[in-house]
Amino acid sequence: MSRRNQPDRQTLQLGSASYPSIDDLIANGTLVVHPRPERETDDPLKGVRAQTTYTLRAGVTFEVLHDDLCRVDGTVLQAQLSHLPTPAYRALVEASPSFEQYDGLDPLLQQIREGSLTGQPLLDTLEATVVAGRQPSRVPSLVVLPRSFSATWLPEEIYLFQTASGHWFLSLSFRTTFRRCSRALRPTAIGLDLGLDPVTVASDGQTDRFYAPTPLPVVRPQDLSPAAWHLYQQLVYASGRQDAEAVIGGLVHGARVVFAERLTHQGMTPRFVHGGRDQAIHDYHFSWLPQYLNAARIPFQRVDPAGTSIECHCCRDSDRHNRVGTGAVFNCRKCGHQGNAHVNAARNVRRLGLETSSWWTAARSGQRA
Repeated sequence: MSRRNQPDRQTLQLGSASYPSIDDLIANGTLVVHPRPERETDDPLKGVRAQTTYTLRAGVTFEVLHDDLCRVDGTVLQAQLSHLPTPAYRALVEASPSFEQYDGLDPLLQQIREGSLTGQPLLDTLEATVVAGRQPSRVPSLVVLPRSFSATWLPEEIYLFQTASGHWFLSLSFRTTFRRCSRALRPTAIGLDLGLDPVTVASDGQTDRFYAPTPLPVVRPQDLSPAAWHLYQQLVYASGRQDAEAVIGGLVHGARVVFAERLTHQGMTPRFVHGGRDQAIHDYHFSWLPQYLNAARIPFQRVDPAGTSIECHCCRDSDRHNRVGTGAVFNCRKCGHQGNAHVNAARNVRRLGLETSSWWTAARSGQRA
C-alpha cells in the first residue's frame, strides 16, 4: 500500500441557485477568506483559477444530504456530489449520517447498461423511482467497489472558491490509498489517445487496447419530469464513470509509466466538452487519470499533442497531405501504412513521451527517480 503526502482535491461546481446563500454565509462570517499562500506548493487549490478562496469558520458543520445537496451550518447548497471518482464518493457517503438516496439504483443502472430496459418501461421506472423518494443510506449506489483504491474524506479541509467569471465551486479533500492486487509480468510504457468514442486507446507500442463507452438508451428531457430526467443524467454519469475507471484498472495492472496528451479546452468542440462532462469523461481526462496514477505510484506525463493525430507512427512523416481517409481511418501515402487513427495517435504519444521523459531516461539507465 502506498500513501501520498498531498490529499486529492475534488472540485464540484455549485448550482447557481445557491449563489445568494453563499453570499449570506460570507456576510454572517460562516465562510472566512483563506489567506493566500506564500508558496505555490502551499496552495490547496493549485491548478484552479480561484479569484477568492474561503474555508469554514471553526466549529461550522458540513453535512451531505444526498447526491445533489449539502448543508453548511444549516444553509443548503446545490452540488453534484455524485460527480466524484468512486473511492472519494464512497468515502463521502459512508462518512455522512444524513445521506439519503433512491432505492434500486444499482440494478437499474445494470439494466440500462445491458440494454435490457429501454423505451417506455425505462421512463416508467425512472418516474416511479423518484416518486418513491430517497431513503436514508450510508451504502453508496452507482459505484463499483474498487479492488485497489480506497479513500478517506478529510472534512477539516473544505474550500469554497469563486472564479473571475463569478461561478462558485466546492473543493473536498480526500486521502487516497492504493493496494496492488495484480501486476503484468513486464509492465511497460503506455501511450494514451483520449476521446469520447473510444474513451481511450492505450498502446504499449505493440499491443493496442480499445476502451469503448457503453451505449445507453436515448432519452429526451421532454419525455420525463425534471426529477426523473435529473436521475437519468446521474445514471449516465455513473455509467461513464465505470467506463473510465475500467481504463484506470488496465493501466494500474500493466503500466510502468503513462503518457497522455496535454489537454486544454481551447480547440475542443462543444460536443466534446459538454458530452464529456455528462459522461464523466471530462473529469476522467483532466482530473482522475493523474490522481489515480499518482496514488498508484505510476509516473504520468502529459505531452504536446501537436501532430500526434497526423504524423504516421511508422515512417514519422507529418505532411497532412500524405494522409488519406477520415475519422478512425489512417492511411499514409508515403509508406503505405494503413491502420486505426486512434492507435496511430496513441503510439505517437507513447514515442513522444519516451523521447522527452526524464523519468524514463533515468529508469532505463538504472537511476529511477
